[in-house]
Amino acid sequence: MKEKVDNLKEAYKYLRSIGKIHTKKEFSIEIDVDYTNLSSAFGGAERYLTDGLFRKICDKYDDIFNVDYFLTGNGDMIKGKNIQKNEVENNKGIVGIQGNGHTIHNSPNDINNLTEMLKDKDYIIAKLRKQIEDKHNSLVERLNDKDKFIEKLITDRDELIKKMMDREADIVKNSYDRNKENLVRMDTMHEKMFKLQDSLISLINKMNNGNN
Repeated sequence: MKEKVDNLKEAYKYLRSIGKIHTKKEFSIEIDVDYTNLSSAFGGAERYLTDGLFRKICDKYDDIFNVDYFLTGNGDMIKGKNIQKNEVENNKGIVGIQGNGHTIHNSPNDINNLTEMLKDKDYIIAKLRKQIEDKHNSLVERLNDKDKFIEKLITDRDELIKKMMDREADIVKNSYDRNKENLVRMDTMHEKMFKLQDSLISLINKMNNGNN
C-alpha cells in the first residue's frame, strides 16, 4: 500500500513540476475525484488507493503517464522515457533541444540556429526591459503630477477656508457695530422720553397750583 501512496505522490509532484496543476484541489478537479477522498488517498487510506483512481489519472494525462506502471509496476511512470534514454545513448549524451517548436540536435546548422535563437531571445528581453523601464518612468511621472495636483488642492482649500473665516469675522464685526448704533439710538430716545416726562409733570404741577 505504501507503494501506491508513493506512486500517487510521485505523479502529483511530476504534474506540478511541469505546470499542469498547482494544488491538490486542482488535481482532484482535473481527474474528477472528490477532494476529500483524494486527500484521504494521499494520507494512505487503502479504500481510496484503488486502480480506478490511477486509471482516472492516466486517462486525464494519457500523453504523460503509463497506466501499467501504476497497476502492475511494469515500465516507467512517464511515457517515452525509454525512447529518450535510447536517444541519449545514440547521440552520445546529446539529445534534442526544443525551441520554438523545432528540435535542435548537435549538427553545425542546428547549433547556428540555436545561436540565432539566443540572440533573438536577448533582443526580446532587452526590448521588454526597455518597455518596463518606460512604463515605470511614466508611472513615476504621473505620480509626481498627482502629488502636485493634491498639493494645489490643499492650497486652494486653505485659501478658501481663510476667506470664509475672514468673511465670518466681518459679519460678526458689522453686526456688533450695527447693534452698538442701535443701542446709542435707544439711549437717546430714552433720554428724550424722560425729559418729556419731566416736562409734563412740571406742567401738571403748575396747573394744579394755579387752580388753588
